[in-house]
Amino acid sequence: MAIGSHPESERRGFHTGRTKDITEPNTLPTMDGYVNWKEIQMWIHSINTRSNRELFQRPQRMKVVDVLRNRLIEAPADCEPRSWAHETVQIGDLTLATRAPSLATCIDCSTWSTRGWTLQEAMLSPRLLYFTEYGTYQEYPDPGVKFESNALCEPVTTYNFPTVDKHWSVVEQYTTRHLTFPSDALCAISAVLRAMHGDEGVYYGLPISQMDQAVVWVPTGNGSNTKRDRFPSGSWVSHDGNIMHPHVLAGLAIWMTPKHGSKSGLSICKPEARIGRSSFGTRNAIDIAAAWLEGCISSQFPIDPWFNSETVYALDARWPTYEAFWVDAFGGFANDNINLIEHCELAPGHILVYGQVAQFTLDTCKFGKRRDMFIIRSRAGIPSGAIWISAYNETAPMNTTREFIALSIGDGAILGPALDLAFEKRFTENPDLADFELQYLYGNAEILPVLNAMMVERNPESNIARRLGIGTIFLKEWADADREFKTLVLE
Repeated sequence: MAIGSHPESERRGFHTGRTKDITEPNTLPTMDGYVNWKEIQMWIHSINTRSNRELFQRPQRMKVVDVLRNRLIEAPADCEPRSWAHETVQIGDLTLATRAPSLATCIDCSTWSTRGWTLQEAMLSPRLLYFTEYGTYQEYPDPGVKFESNALCEPVTTYNFPTVDKHWSVVEQYTTRHLTFPSDALCAISAVLRAMHGDEGVYYGLPISQMDQAVVWVPTGNGSNTKRDRFPSGSWVSHDGNIMHPHVLAGLAIWMTPKHGSKSGLSICKPEARIGRSSFGTRNAIDIAAAWLEGCISSQFPIDPWFNSETVYALDARWPTYEAFWVDAFGGFANDNINLIEHCELAPGHILVYGQVAQFTLDTCKFGKRRDMFIIRSRAGIPSGAIWISAYNETAPMNTTREFIALSIGDGAILGPALDLAFEKRFTENPDLADFELQYLYGNAEILPVLNAMMVERNPESNIARRLGIGTIFLKEWADADREFKTLVLE
């Protein structure tokens, strides 16, 4: 019976009611005969809880990745004492028996799979030993090692642990889990983040080399949806609840973090060379060129600014990687702002962003089921986009002017609840048309492309901004707004 979650391994499970004597100190108590499952669970829980919190409070916590990977075994146990047994029915010479659930089913039904700390333990530990009320399962992520079992079990199913090369999947699954102490939100996932991006590649949960995508996160509406204090508002760690990352075609802002190991100076968040061209192509090059030629990027357009098919094909060839686009758009920023880069001081948790800022108003949304969605309107009252704002950030009355900063070009094919918003926009501008006359396919240039934008609120004393929410704004309406390029400090 193959069990487990690693796609390239064949992990075998075994069911047993007995275990060998273990006599080492501070380990599982010595037992003869049948295992006392409750005693095992209490022992594992006390050891893991104490060691995890102590481990991440030590000065050398950056070595956590090695600690987890070098553990002899991780032993999750989150169930009642084993009380289940195969039921059998004899019909002549035929014996029928009930089957035990697979490991994936056991994990899905356990509290262990909902705890925040256990995700990185499961992902980084070299082997896992699961104690369940149906028996014991072992996982060993070595394709050359096999454990055979004759136990009757459900067909093998794979538990959906994300892998360390899937940052967005890891973060999104982690935000569905629960923590006893909200202050552990960053510590409980930091080992996985360091395994993916290195010791200096993450800033408060945000991968520095993928900052354009990382800052565009929105709550899904599930979970507690409360605010975590002591974390930067721009990081998903500040939100207690499930999140998702809307798609980003290309960034429109430059992000800077405090220089590592220095009291002053900034490091520009540059994309990795290995980030490929999966988000590019001729269609996407059109949206990027449209935003650039509308003035959303301050640098000079890299080729002759004629909006035709030759231009699109030239851009597609010029940008084989995301890094190539980024260098064209923002590569000259450091040379033009040497004094800022070398001498600016940022407090821990603060981040500097340079981009285009515009003013819009908010209105309540009568469409859709989500109560945290609001309509963004232009100064003329035209619906210009939609934004998701958590209840703890709904601080200002509707129809007041709010400040937005353009973050990136979004995927116009994935507008979500803004689908209904686009219908209202057409109705507002064409009140005499019938419903069927207002309906048309979503590829219409009137509402595409779209921008991902962050609504911010400034502290009147320090002028430091904090994030209130992320939304989508139609490029056509953004271009008609009063805009200017600014540098903001985001807390």
